[in-house]
Amino acid sequence: MKTSVRRAVAGVLALGLMTTAPWASPRPNLLVLSIDTLRADHVGCYGYPLPTTPSLDRVARNGTRFARARSVAPWTLPSFASMFTGLYPTRHGAGAQGPLRDISRHPPQVIAPGIPTLGEILRETGYRRAAFTSNPYLRLGPRRGFDQGVDKTIGADRIGALARNWIAKEARRQPWALWVHFNDPHEPTRGADATLRELGYGRGVIEDPQRRALERWGDGERAPHL
Repeated sequence: MKTSVRRAVAGVLALGLMTTAPWASPRPNLLVLSIDTLRADHVGCYGYPLPTTPSLDRVARNGTRFARARSVAPWTLPSFASMFTGLYPTRHGAGAQGPLRDISRHPPQVIAPGIPTLGEILRETGYRRAAFTSNPYLRLGPRRGFDQGVDKTIGADRIGALARNWIAKEARRQPWALWVHFNDPHEPTRGADATLRELGYGRGVIEDPQRRALERWGDGERAPHL
């Protein structure tokens, strides 16, 4: 599979149905985990030799792992818009308008009005909903219907803490649906020094000046205001 096709996969989407009641419950809780630009060939359960994804590997061992997946688009917004509407980009309309990198003057198009999203369908069926996402493009339609949460470019540790706290508060108020999106693998990459050393990377990578210069991605205060 070509690198461009691998990168077209916006993330690894894991759907976990978690309930405190038997599986026969008509409306189980729903947890959607997604990771931006994570390549399958760097995930342990897909054959990568380094221990980069121990938690995902445990989920794969105890659940269902799909051997093949394809994205309908090569970047985040139209890909997630399709996942959360069930439509191709030509139908839901979310995508770039003008030069992709000049979003201040040419903001991307949002999901077309009137097209129901996953969050809106869950709202109509009585779910309590929240989304903690760290890619600002996701506010342009995919997050529609999730009425709580954040969408700043903050790190996975903070996103995870927000999600765990929300679940703890909502545990007795079921059913609930939570979407958690991590953006950390996205360029510019922000891998911690200790993690890189553990994976066997040397000073040439860890002390790369360009890597240091690009660590701005995790700063929520500098997130583009789409």
